[in-house]
Amino acid sequence: MSRVASLLRRTPRGALVTLAVAVALVLDPGAGWPQTVKHPTATDHLATLKIGQWIQLDGTVKGETSVQCTELKQLGGDFLDDDWSIQGALQAVDPGRQEFTIGGCHIQVTTSTTYDDPFHKIKGLHDLRPGMLLDVEGTFLRTGILLAAEVDDESKEMARRPQLKDVVEVVGRIEKVDTKLRIISVMGVQFEVTEKTKLRSAVQ
Repeated sequence: MSRVASLLRRTPRGALVTLAVAVALVLDPGAGWPQTVKHPTATDHLATLKIGQWIQLDGTVKGETSVQCTELKQLGGDFLDDDWSIQGALQAVDPGRQEFTIGGCHIQVTTSTTYDDPFHKIKGLHDLRPGMLLDVEGTFLRTGILLAAEVDDESKEMARRPQLKDVVEVVGRIEKVDTKLRIISVMGVQFEVTEKTKLRSAVQ
């Protein structure tokens, strides 16, 4: 008599279901156990990225041009040349060049640049101060400059969320991907992707 038949003869009817599972495991140790599904991580996703693709990156400033990436989202859909944007704390102002920097990104203003702030006090570059939280939209030029179409002062948010002073968010085309060093470059800002970087889908 086989081992399985012997077990069936000596087992009460109420235990047959449990026994059936046990028998299945005897015959196939892998049966009945859920298979572990490995979801792709941000570091896995690096190899699929291409230069020129639109992407949104969020991170914490580590240096003048380096940011530790906390969130990565590859974007789909149609984008225009003036859909580039960066949000973060203003680092420095250069009146001579009519520029200021955020996260190492050089941003240039012109007479066509518009400004928006809760108190309507910002009229130009001379009203900007280091430490202000700004959201800038514009066109990124081949010269490595973001030409600002609109500058919004969101410094009021830092009173409620002080951590924003060290946070940078960019939306733009990928300039370079270094899979070995795990770095994505957008608008001259280098985002370092780690195992803790969250990978978001385009619909999130």
